[in-house]
Amino acid sequence: MVDKLKIMSAYELDILPLLWRNVLFKNAHFCEHVCHSWLNRSKRAMALSGTGLPMSEVADYDLIQKEALRLEEMLDGLIDGIRRRAQITDNKEYLLIFARKSGGRKQRVTWLPSGQRKIRGTWFGLAESLIEQYSANLELEDVHEREMRVIIWKHFIFAMLQHLIEYSSANPSRT
Repeated sequence: MVDKLKIMSAYELDILPLLWRNVLFKNAHFCEHVCHSWLNRSKRAMALSGTGLPMSEVADYDLIQKEALRLEEMLDGLIDGIRRRAQITDNKEYLLIFARKSGGRKQRVTWLPSGQRKIRGTWFGLAESLIEQYSANLELEDVHEREMRVIIWKHFIFAMLQHLIEYSSANPSRT
């Protein structure tokens, strides 16, 4: 696989930390919104409860908060690595931890169903949620600036997605 971050321009890599900082400044609950959208996309609320019954609103909110915190920590780590090293692969421990925890078989509370095709679909659901929420929070009057930022964000998200799929698919029995 080609590392998409290696083909990102210096400008894109330079602006990513600013984009991430602006996202969190405008919406402190950004990752919660992403995780809520992701959970709804995965349509696994019954399976997540482990009982086959729909999860209560409280349990659902607790799960979303927990996953949102993990997602924010991962993105913070990746953005920090990009800021310092201009690449994602040297800072991949954040991705590895996130991919493994999100796909743990011993853990019943998991975003990932079994099977590689479903794993990819679930990660694409995360990417769609991240892009949707970013676009919804972006308030720029200049259409060209807005489109440029959305393109840079998408490029970053799909580079991250490529690594998440790679890590979660590499050792499915260990994730």
